[in-house]
Amino acid sequence: MTIKCPDCHKTLGEKCPKCGALALVYVDVPSSVPEIDAPVLVFAKYMAICRNPECDYRFTVGEGGDTSGLCEPCYKQEMARLVCLPSAE
Repeated sequence: MTIKCPDCHKTLGEKCPKCGALALVYVDVPSSVPEIDAPVLVFAKYMAICRNPECDYRFTVGEGGDTSGLCEPCYKQEMARLVCLPSAE
């Protein structure tokens, strides 16, 4: 699952669709790339591997859809806004 900030729409990373742990993204280039003048990354797939050693699931980036989480700048902005709100008393 791709983690995106709901405020600024920045992509923050990947989560495993099976266990929910953070995942490491890598580029998987096929061993048999046709000989043409196009960049090799045209034939590459963006893959991810779960960082949970018990799961170790390998998946295509974006598998499982999107999930949200605030990036650090948006989080700080939100916390500053909440501190400035008047109390309910």
